[in-house]
Amino acid sequence: MKKNFKIKLLIAAFIILFIALFSFLNFQGFFSGPKNFVAGIFSPVQRGLYVSGGRVSNYFGSIFSLNQIISQNQQLKDENSKLQADLSKSYETERENELLRQQLNLARSGRLNLVLANIIGMDPVNFGENALIDKGSETGIKADMPAVTASGVLVGRVSEAGQTTSKIQLLTDPNSAINIISQKTRSTGILKSNQGKEIIMEMIPQESNIEVGEQIITSGLGGGLPKGILVGEIESIISNDVEAFKKAKVKPAMDINNLESVFVIILGQPQD
Repeated sequence: MKKNFKIKLLIAAFIILFIALFSFLNFQGFFSGPKNFVAGIFSPVQRGLYVSGGRVSNYFGSIFSLNQIISQNQQLKDENSKLQADLSKSYETERENELLRQQLNLARSGRLNLVLANIIGMDPVNFGENALIDKGSETGIKADMPAVTASGVLVGRVSEAGQTTSKIQLLTDPNSAINIISQKTRSTGILKSNQGKEIIMEMIPQESNIEVGEQIITSGLGGGLPKGILVGEIESIISNDVEAFKKAKVKPAMDINNLESVFVIILGQPQD
């Protein structure tokens, strides 16, 4: 037992002495040559591992950067779509404001009370002859009230007025009949539609000197529409000496087929 203990003690003392000797020799630079030799052997391996590690790091870094670019690109697309939507909304708002400004100018010039209404459809029974608008009796609209464009051109009049919607009988309706007068020669007549194809001024006295190019306005006769609303101009004269009256083809001052909104003139209301 004591013999084994002495052996272990001698081994421990030898190890301590070896470590102390190794440390002393290393401090004196005795092992610098072998260390450099070993480092020279393993340095290419270490360098290869370092380069490989760098490449792997760069690869994953590239993947991360690509994902980041894709994410940023999608974000830019979303922002661009939102900007386009805002721009479209801004355009429609500006357009509506412009219509309101035109409404105000028209109202001041004619001292008229107007209601802006959007066309929401065409009458399926008489397509192209009657338009549906999104305003009705709750805004003061009644039957026989005229409908005009922002520039004050007549397009028709109200034939039916519901609470929130109304029907506009357009000038192209064959059942439409409006008293009109030419501005220059003061020739009177009745504006009618030739089966929706042409707008004709009828019942013109044969002795009238009506001219091509004259502007046609509402005459105010019959108590239906106020006087002075622009309708169009005389395009050609249709005369027959046998008949008591002559006719004239009228070119509307507005393309009725491309209407998006109208102003309904509220009659019988106090003026500003």
